[in-house]
Amino acid sequence: MLTKIKTNNKMTIQTKVGELLKLRSQIDELKKTLDPLKVQRDELQEDIIAHMKRQGFKSVKTDEATISKQISKRIVIENEDKIIADLKRRGLDAYVKERLNADLWAPFSRELIKQNTKLDGMEIVESEFISVRKTKGGGEDE
Repeated sequence: MLTKIKTNNKMTIQTKVGELLKLRSQIDELKKTLDPLKVQRDELQEDIIAHMKRQGFKSVKTDEATISKQISKRIVIENEDKIIADLKRRGLDAYVKERLNADLWAPFSRELIKQNTKLDGMEIVESEFISVRKTKGGGEDE
């Protein structure tokens, strides 16, 4: 059962850390219940879709609900160079844009951060977060 945590500015850091650990523990417990339910839901949805396909149904109406089978399509890029060449061959150069090489940029950007070096057109953005490591027998890092 969820416990509502009261917070205010008068709480000590010790109390706040304790409350944070309680909330994380509650979330973990809920995930243990929720994750198997999601698996069951997904399996049932797959079974219903398979049944609808076999029967040739686009929708099924029951006393409780109407289920409609939807189809979503998306493009998976298997070879970007071939797509770019095809677009250019078709005179669709406007759809092609020079980009940073992601494979090389990631390690280079980490080095820029270490050296606190900025290039034109970029910012180094900081975000703050906390890492929680339970003490003696308290569990793994989070």
